[in-house]
Amino acid sequence: MDVLHTWLEGTHVGVFTRAADGHIGFDYDSPEGPVISLSLPRDGNWTKHAPQFFLDNLLPDNPAVRLWMQRVMGAASEQPCDLLAETGHDVAGGLIFAQALGRRPHDKYNIQANEIIALLRRATGNDDLAYQFIERLAFNTAIGNADAHAKNYSIMLRPSGIALAPVYDVLPIIYWNYVDDHLAMHIDGAKRNAEVTPAHWRKLARQTGLDEEQVQEIATTLAHKARNQAPRAYNDLPSDTAAELQQIIEHSTAGLIHAA
Repeated sequence: MDVLHTWLEGTHVGVFTRAADGHIGFDYDSPEGPVISLSLPRDGNWTKHAPQFFLDNLLPDNPAVRLWMQRVMGAASEQPCDLLAETGHDVAGGLIFAQALGRRPHDKYNIQANEIIALLRRATGNDDLAYQFIERLAFNTAIGNADAHAKNYSIMLRPSGIALAPVYDVLPIIYWNYVDDHLAMHIDGAKRNAEVTPAHWRKLARQTGLDEEQVQEIATTLAHKARNQAPRAYNDLPSDTAAELQQIIEHSTAGLIHAA
């Protein structure tokens, strides 16, 4: 049986095991203490494949990259347990939402905002992180980042509690006209940035139990800030590129600002 030891900020918290049939399991050292994933609660009440999906989400999605890692690291195979046995001492500390929800890496485009909001509310017992997630979602929508999927948002689980990770992989993806411009996370039915209106944000709030006024205010405020700060943010770029990126922000926020 193969074993992967798991540490959280210097403290050993549990062990992943791979059985002869390939099944991956996980056991905490103790029923008390912080969890390593919201999909792996201390009471052991998780889905059969949650430990496997957790490990899978620590690695790149691309099979070719995993094969390259196998060759470079000298791993026994490109499977998660073998790769992490060689590289696991240096994996990311933040947990992406595909992990937290116990989903496969390639499900990242199938996870929607309402699922993440519900997860954050269950995990914390309040709405603070849910509103922080709305801020990140609204910012990505405002700048034209249509590729903000569930692996581009993360939470950090620490002994002191849960926090959202700083934003990352943030760029106006629709700048490249050959890239799919459909939102990775639809805003309650709106499939493109410019289609999002206050009504979409308010409906998302209603469906997830958040305050409609507060959610709309967050989205509208960030749309205005994105527009106002664009000249400064793009100041060092060639003038034609900066102008095009500013137009993308104006286009991406049009439905929200003009309808407000």
